Amino acid sequence: MKKLMSVLFLALVITACGPSGSLQPTTTPTSISAGINDVEAPSTPVSNPQGSSDEECENAYYPVVDGATWTYTLAGAIESTSTLNTHPVEENEFNVTTSSVDGTSQQTGHCTEEGIAFWDEAGLTALFQSGAGTSTASTLQSTGISLPHEIEPGDTWNQFLSAVGSDTDGIVSVNAEFEAQGYETISVPAGDFDTLRILRTSTVLFQGNEILEKATEWYAKDVGLVKRVTSITGMPELPLELVSYDIPDN
Repeated sequence: MKKLMSVLFLALVITACGPSGSLQPTTTPTSISAGINDVEAPSTPVSNPQGSSDEECENAYYPVVDGATWTYTLAGAIESTSTLNTHPVEENEFNVTTSSVDGTSQQTGHCTEEGIAFWDEAGLTALFQSGAGTSTASTLQSTGISLPHEIEPGDTWNQFLSAVGSDTDGIVSVNAEFEAQGYETISVPAGDFDTLRILRTSTVLFQGNEILEKATEWYAKDVGLVKRVTSITGMPELPLELVSYDIPDN
């Protein structure tokens, strides 16, 4: 069971978009890598084109602002804070660092012509740290984007990737399909927000097994992700809600 939770954790981190991408329940980094085995990667490597203009970081539903922070609760109890930093990194690239009582993680995002993309280049590595030590998860192949710049109700898009954890040759692959379902006003601890509701359906493959993960996400303009409810077959729903945020000059 511990290995299963480790794989699910990594898969959720990989597919999640928004500043809370690594706010799922945290297991120790050593078990993250130990639970990923024997999944065959697609035979044709793919990658995303990289943008070159500062305008490519302008996304209404994902503020790419240096020093922006978002604090969330998970299942009403676990509090985590994500901080976005644009320096010192390459042009149109940013880091999101998430801290909680369980440890810290860091992943890299890119601004492209199509939108915001996480895990979009082979070799990109996310870092996981806790009292048990340090582990990494690295992209092997990727295509698609996490969040388009322009979204209207009814729009669909997808992201596929394969990744590997440190200390193992095993691979986990994730195929995520997104659908913008419509506008909705919701209430979370941070307040009331007019949001765009997005359904993310992910098929996760590991050890020859397939897991279906669904997440309904609510994004507010100029704020980012304000709520996510994740559902995995056979497990309780995981509600994540925005408690507070600080976006400089916004």
